[in-house]
Amino acid sequence: MSIIILFISSGLQAQVNLDSLKKEAGSKTGDAKYSILQKLRDEYSKTDAEAAYKYALETFNAAEELKDESKIADSYHEIGALCARLNKNAEAIKNFSKALEYYKSKGDSEKAAYIQNELAGVDVNLGR
Repeated sequence: MSIIILFISSGLQAQVNLDSLKKEAGSKTGDAKYSILQKLRDEYSKTDAEAAYKYALETFNAAEELKDESKIADSYHEIGALCARLNKNAEAIKNFSKALEYYKSKGDSEKAAYIQNELAGVDVNLGR
C-alpha cells in the first residue's frame, strides 16, 4: 500500500513541477527561457514524445531568438531524436543533417559522430 501511495505522490509532484516550469517559461526571456524549455522537453521526453517534440520546437525558437548557433544545433539534434522516436523519419534526417553540418563546421568530431550514429538508426528504421 505504501508503494502505491509513494508512486501517486511522486506522480503528483512531477505534475506540479511541470506546471511550475510551464508558468515560469511564460514569464522568462533569453537564456532563462531556453533553459526552462529544455527542462520541459527533457521531462516530457520520459513519458510523452509528442509533448517533448512541442517543447523541442519551442526550445529551437528560443535558441534562434538568442542567435546562438551552438544552441540551435543542439536543438536540431533534439528535434531529430524526437522525430526518430515518433517515426517522422524524413524530418529526423533533415534535423540531424543540420546539426551534423554545424558540428562538422566547428570541428566537434564527437557530436558529429553521435549524429552520424543517429542517422544510421533512422536508416535502419527505413530498412536501408
